[in-house]
Amino acid sequence: QVVVYHFHLCANIVKPGTFNATTLHELTSPGLAFFMQIPGPMTASEAFDAMLEKAQFIAQHLHGIVGDEQRTPLSPQRMRALRERTLSYDFAHAVQGGMIGTQPTHRPH
Repeated sequence: QVVVYHFHLCANIVKPGTFNATTLHELTSPGLAFFMQIPGPMTASEAFDAMLEKAQFIAQHLHGIVGDEQRTPLSPQRMRALRERTLSYDFAHAVQGGMIGTQPTHRPH
């Protein structure tokens, strides 16, 4: 059973990666992994920002740190690079979906 926080998923970094809801209050773990699936109900950049906010909130309350996919503490530079990746994804997804760079097919007289 995986605990879901809003649109973001959180997994234990210890195999098998799941949480037991009945013993969650006793959980000890060296870390949690947050991830998101895109496309989804939010843009990738909105989902990233919301996920990062939740991860920072949980890290603060558990006296932990937020790291990247290599488990390196998340620096401001790395955070900007990840955000730029999500913005690039959003732009490419919008272009692919025909939302950007298209001309109206009907012009008023």
